[in-house]
Amino acid sequence: MLQRKKLHCFSLFALLLLSWNFSFTSGQCPPVKEPCVCTSSMHEPVSISCNNAGSLLDVIQAIAGARNVQIDSLFITNTPIGNLPPLAFQQFAVVRLILNRNVITDIDPLAFDGPLLDSLVDLDLRFNRLGQVPGQGVGRLRRLHKLNLAHNSIGSLANRPFSSYASVDYLQRLDLSNNLLLDIDHDAFDGLRNLQELSLEANGLNSVPTAPLSHLRTKLTDLNLGSNRIATIGKGSLNFPKLTSLSLEYNGLADLHMDSLAGLTELNYLYLTGNHFTQWHPDVYKHVGNLRVLAVGEMAISRLPVDAFKHIPALIRLEMSEAAIDTIEQGTFQRTPNIQAIVLNKNLLSKIRVDLFRGLQALSAIDLSKNRLTSIDDRAFAGLTSLRNLDLSGNELKRLQPATFNGTFQRTHDARVLYLCKPACCVVASVGDNPWVCTEELEWLRRWLRINRDIIIDKPECLSVCNAPEQLRNWPLRNDDFEVTALPILPDTSANSFAFSTAGWIILAIILAILLTTIGLLALVRYFVSQKHKRQKEEAEERRVLSSAASGYQVGSAAGSAYPGSVLDLNLPPVNPNVPIDDRQHRFKPAVGTGISDCTNVEYFPPALNHPVPSWAAKIRANIHRRQFPVGDSRTSQAKLVAEAAQSTRPDNPAGQPPHQCVHEANDGTNPTVRHISNSCLKKLKISNFTNQLRTWRRLQLCIVH
Repeated sequence: MLQRKKLHCFSLFALLLLSWNFSFTSGQCPPVKEPCVCTSSMHEPVSISCNNAGSLLDVIQAIAGARNVQIDSLFITNTPIGNLPPLAFQQFAVVRLILNRNVITDIDPLAFDGPLLDSLVDLDLRFNRLGQVPGQGVGRLRRLHKLNLAHNSIGSLANRPFSSYASVDYLQRLDLSNNLLLDIDHDAFDGLRNLQELSLEANGLNSVPTAPLSHLRTKLTDLNLGSNRIATIGKGSLNFPKLTSLSLEYNGLADLHMDSLAGLTELNYLYLTGNHFTQWHPDVYKHVGNLRVLAVGEMAISRLPVDAFKHIPALIRLEMSEAAIDTIEQGTFQRTPNIQAIVLNKNLLSKIRVDLFRGLQALSAIDLSKNRLTSIDDRAFAGLTSLRNLDLSGNELKRLQPATFNGTFQRTHDARVLYLCKPACCVVASVGDNPWVCTEELEWLRRWLRINRDIIIDKPECLSVCNAPEQLRNWPLRNDDFEVTALPILPDTSANSFAFSTAGWIILAIILAILLTTIGLLALVRYFVSQKHKRQKEEAEERRVLSSAASGYQVGSAAGSAYPGSVLDLNLPPVNPNVPIDDRQHRFKPAVGTGISDCTNVEYFPPALNHPVPSWAAKIRANIHRRQFPVGDSRTSQAKLVAEAAQSTRPDNPAGQPPHQCVHEANDGTNPTVRHISNSCLKKLKISNFTNQLRTWRRLQLCIVH
């Protein structure tokens, strides 16, 4: 219980911390205008980026709202600045200033005067047109830790360019790569007492600048001399005991003397890729026993001897891509028991022996892609419990032995990758690029891949497919032979492509037909449901109206009439009692009167109805009240229906027979509208008892005469 409470409290604390961080970072951005935008993060609450502005003045005006805010990062890129003017960033406090691709050729000595003198820590001036190291303008910055001058046109470091810098005690990282430096003066770096990282990559240096860096030999930790013209490295040239990373890539070095690396006792990272070594000399590495990462790719080394790594047993990563390795002697990698990654892609290996990686329990990644592998011994990768990433793509493998991966690719939280694919451009090739033969011999692998579906076997533009037998050509390696997919996974440019295309169209047509049928059925169901709901609604409304109508028929005699006024307000012609009854059929004529109440003196209109009104009679009354029947000349029909309804409810006349005082038989041609409306309305209301009476009294008329 106590642990649960602690966990609950910790969760609440974490949520509060996250919400505080979110509220802190989300509200830090000051208002800025185009072409500038401001973003906020936990590490950089205020980061402003301005790209493709018309001028520096446009940028300053756009970020005017940030004058009283500390700006963590300010990016100004692709803006034609040219000469950086004085007081360019007055009233702005910026920690990191990036001025890339702005065609800057000169910097005014007062350019950074203002809050920047003490706030600026990182200045990036890459991709400009500076012809020399900026002097007083940058030199006035007091707390500069990092200065990036890469990709400019600096051709010389004469006259101690950094000695006057106010930040000589702070500057730790200097990037001068991709400039035009051919030589470096012996005092070029004077004054930089704490410089730790220096990049002189991609210049035209012919030798290691040992003398200019001599006062930094106990300070430098990272030195990049790659892509220069250094052909030889003499003994003692690299005497930097604190150096942990050294790059000599792409220099044209033909070889290294066994003492070339003397003095690099703390070296962890060594990059030699792209030089002209033809053999592996183990003694070259005898002074770098703490080496962790070694990159020696793109060289014509064909053999790795058994003692290749005898001086560097702490190696954890070997990169030998695009070399010419075709032979690795037995026991070579066992000299590096803690190795974690071996990169041997684009070499000339044709076979992987069972002993090659045996016992390397820390090995987690092997890249053997694009070699010439035709066979892999059974159990070649067995027992490598840490292996999570193996790339066998782009080889000539047709089958693998059942115990190849025993004890390997164990389930953990890390992703498992086993690339067995061939480039998508080559799916129709008959040889090369892993032409897997999907017969019974390879069924174990395919079944194992189906069981372990989380193992990634394909990569972009590279698919793992069968090459044989013919019926499984280009079939996904992981799929069962009887699995059916909606469309082919791979494009096929062979003669069968038309058949595959036709099948795809047929399947698509079937799917569309099913979809349209489903839509039609749903529409029908919706229609019938709506009709049902409509009928239910009408019946409910009818019951409501009938209920109110029926209650209206039960009015007492004090009302003076058996019907409420709303029903009697029909403006019907009055009865003329002076006309003899026998003569009324020949004198049928509408007349103006006070309404049907004139007939209340006749015996079929009793003073009051003290018994319930039948439902069908109430329906007639309700429909008349709602104007459901025709109006105009058919008013006599409406009156007739009311009279007939009232007559049929009399206790002494259960049969509903109309009395002769008000109703008599008419001729066939007299007022056919009455007969038509009566029959249709009564049939609509399904009044069966009255309909039977109409069969006897088919030609009835109401006593409406003068």
